[in-house]
Amino acid sequence: MRIAKHCSMSHFPPQRGQVCVDSMSNWDALTIQMVWFSGDARRSNAGQLFTAFTGAEPDSYQSNKAPGAPVPILSAAAGTVDGVSFNISVQTSRVDLVVQGRAEDTSDQPTLIESPEGIISGIFLPRAHLIGSQLSSINRLALVTTLCKPADTHVQANEIVAELIGMQLPRYDVTDFAFQVNARVPLDGPSGIAVNRFLKFGVMSFHTVTLDLGGQIVSPQEAQVYNASLAIDVNIVPHFQPIQADLQSDIWEKLASETLRIRNIGKLDGLW
Repeated sequence: MRIAKHCSMSHFPPQRGQVCVDSMSNWDALTIQMVWFSGDARRSNAGQLFTAFTGAEPDSYQSNKAPGAPVPILSAAAGTVDGVSFNISVQTSRVDLVVQGRAEDTSDQPTLIESPEGIISGIFLPRAHLIGSQLSSINRLALVTTLCKPADTHVQANEIVAELIGMQLPRYDVTDFAFQVNARVPLDGPSGIAVNRFLKFGVMSFHTVTLDLGGQIVSPQEAQVYNASLAIDVNIVPHFQPIQADLQSDIWEKLASETLRIRNIGKLDGLW
């Protein structure tokens, strides 16, 4: 029985490996997230938003009458629909929708979404209005996609990241290797809205502990795997006036097209 899995920036001594970097267009997604920033988000119910967006009842729902700094969430709903895990949370001034692959216990690697473009273009864009229409004072939107590429070793993950950003290091047995940058562009049309394109390259480590409860002696087995990662955070600069429905649609189209374009190009050069 696998009882624990978490990801972090690794601090374990890596081993030397060999890297073969290919296009990021075949990288899968760990998570894909939509965010609606709205002054009236607190009035929403995560369970109702879940049903409106997916057409199904959530598998779990929880609410918090006294949200605070440790737990700022007012309500949260989660469930699996057509093999995809949906999680919706409501905070005082934002609604988050996070999609991830359904967890499996048969692999030490995290479960990834094999077709991020299918989620973004086939689910997010056609349904974004189902949540947006229930919020009356939206002033910002964001689309965040975290891509992963499994690596044999920590060193190989570092080499993949270095290749993507065009950097050469004297040696690659380093820890906490990360690079981030934002390149802003205007939204098409007369709205005057600016779009942030924030990229963060790094290395994730996933640590799994497995317990065999069938024997007389419980002996934990640990495994650690590494992934090169890229978080593509495309969002608009906060807008002073509430964003109307037609403009929201244009913004989501822009956020999606930039996300998929950067993924297809597959390197830092994709910003320019």
